[in-house]
Amino acid sequence: MGAGTEGETAVGGAPPAAAGVGRRRRAGDPRPARVLSFSLALALPLYFAIEGGGGGTIARSQLGILLWAAIAAGLLAGLLPRARPAAGTRRVALLFALLGGWIALGLLWTESSERTVAELTRLSQYAGLAALCWLTLSSRTWRAAAAGLSVAVAIIAVVGVGSRVAPDIVSGGLRATIGGERLNYPLEYWNALAFLAAAATTMTLAWAVYARDGLLRAVAGGVAPLAAAALYLTYSRGGALAVTVALGLLVLAAPRRRRLLHTIAIAAAGSCAAIFAIRTQPEIAGGSGGDGGALVALVLIFAVAATGWFSARPIARSAAGAKPIGSRRGGRPAGSDSRAQRRQRVLLIALPVLAAAALAVVASFEGYAGETQGSPSQAGTPPEAAAAVIDPASRLTSTDSPRWELWGTALEAAAENPLSGIGAGTFDFYWDAEGGSRERVRDAHSLYIEGLAELGIPGLLGIIALLVGLGALAWQGTRRLDRPSDRGIAAALVGVFAAFCAQAGIDWLWEIPAVGIAGFGAALIAAAAAATPRPQPRRSSRSVVLPIVLASGLVVLQVPGLVSTDRIFGSRAALAEGRPDRARELANDAIAAAPWSASAYSQRAELELAIGSYDEAREAALQAGRLEPGNWRHSMQRARIELAAGSPAAALVALEEVGKRLPAAGPFLEGLEPAAAAGRRNALERFAP
Repeated sequence: MGAGTEGETAVGGAPPAAAGVGRRRRAGDPRPARVLSFSLALALPLYFAIEGGGGGTIARSQLGILLWAAIAAGLLAGLLPRARPAAGTRRVALLFALLGGWIALGLLWTESSERTVAELTRLSQYAGLAALCWLTLSSRTWRAAAAGLSVAVAIIAVVGVGSRVAPDIVSGGLRATIGGERLNYPLEYWNALAFLAAAATTMTLAWAVYARDGLLRAVAGGVAPLAAAALYLTYSRGGALAVTVALGLLVLAAPRRRRLLHTIAIAAAGSCAAIFAIRTQPEIAGGSGGDGGALVALVLIFAVAATGWFSARPIARSAAGAKPIGSRRGGRPAGSDSRAQRRQRVLLIALPVLAAAALAVVASFEGYAGETQGSPSQAGTPPEAAAAVIDPASRLTSTDSPRWELWGTALEAAAENPLSGIGAGTFDFYWDAEGGSRERVRDAHSLYIEGLAELGIPGLLGIIALLVGLGALAWQGTRRLDRPSDRGIAAALVGVFAAFCAQAGIDWLWEIPAVGIAGFGAALIAAAAAATPRPQPRRSSRSVVLPIVLASGLVVLQVPGLVSTDRIFGSRAALAEGRPDRARELANDAIAAAPWSASAYSQRAELELAIGSYDEAREAALQAGRLEPGNWRHSMQRARIELAAGSPAAALVALEEVGKRLPAAGPFLEGLEPAAAAGRRNALERFAP
């Protein structure tokens, strides 16, 4: 349904005549709903971006509680639903339920109930986001939500590039978080920021072409080069894949393709100029300081101005009899070329040429300023090695990555357990036992390959079916729109979701709420374009009882992990402050909140070890090991406890268990065994959790 189209009321109050999609009677003022939709779509990604992406258990649990509590309260108060979801929504909801049921069934064979429950709650959080969108967004409000999401990702990208170009504006503790050659501020992970920058680039270019207000088009067009610069500074191959997929789908699916292509061309030209300037300033490119930021900022200003000026130009109408851009009243006869038309034709021909030239210049610029200017840290380094170290962009053309080994190990796990998988969230146990590298990892860096390893073939099929179902709903919403301006924005949303699906295949982005909200949210907002507004949400009290119970149950599902993790952190803090009694109380609370949590028992063991209660510490560590038999860290903790208790023989037995679960550490453990046999407790202190 076309957002923004006004309903038609027949004379005398008769029902409006059917006049295509979007021509329906509207009851009430939709502006409050649009403001609320815009605000929520803006606030959720921004909040979790400020929280460093929101990947921690506490932040994720808060998201789940917020979403499902809002749904339950809205249903109970009669405020929801405000929309009738598009056809096919129930099938997607069923896919959420089936995938969640399969993850829950994995509790029967997983090596960590704590990890598997965490994955189950993660899925429920995204299901809550979907349910809230289905119950609230419709053809009236989807465009406002799209605007909110676009502003959110644009702010994140602009803040990111600003922290690199002008690092002095960030001071104190925050300054330390934006160091490093790969831009990651404010998400603390460069590939996550790369996806959001790719989403910002796509969405701002779409608004630059399809916004109805010239000022809005100018602002959106001006932000696009900034987002592209942020994307470049992450040096992320996944981000390059994401922006290629998103823009490619936008170009294929959106109307007014010629204007879109030329807007992309001028933004690309400005972005290439900014990238060229960045590459001539080693401190900006490498994140080591702010020298050269003024030059880069000046180039970015010109890029912003050029793209914004072009985007603000009036949109030519395709309807018969409409005046083209630059036409005047009483001017030249129809069919003749005006001066403005000739200028436009020259501009449309010149811009792609300029963009191609800028791209060629950047591509041919193999040198890097840091090579010639020298660096004390690189003194004595061969020029070839210095270039590889100093130029962070060299990784963009490299195929070297530890992911190949991760994916191979995950496929081995899948081959051993093709139907059941090894259990959701437990890939790192298998990696430690079978991986050929000593690098510690938590994920296989691929939603699909890791899903196959942890959930088996049924789980992988469930993941693919869910993503395809969401994409189909989004595409259905896009095709139902009449207005070119609406179809262009919806096509950009579909492109962002497709980019999320593509980059999730080579990274662990689905575990970062700030990214997941943007990726899944893009599809859900686009799908809402085909949803019908529901002026009277409550049908009967009986019809909402089951949804309220379900939403309340999913709120409760988030609580154990939230409480347990919070108490574990509190126990650690109390122990560091010298308050062992309070630390024990909090550790016991963590165990009571989530009896399946190995982390809670491990914390209890740690504090008992600290105060010299070795029997209690040993029992807690043994229970942690029983809950996570594949986790070598619990055996290492037991070795530390046995050494402290004066039992070096038992410590050696625990170290042998570590060697079985972590073969790559064998040579290192051989060096520890003599120290353990001699009762040297301090040899293992580095392995404290």
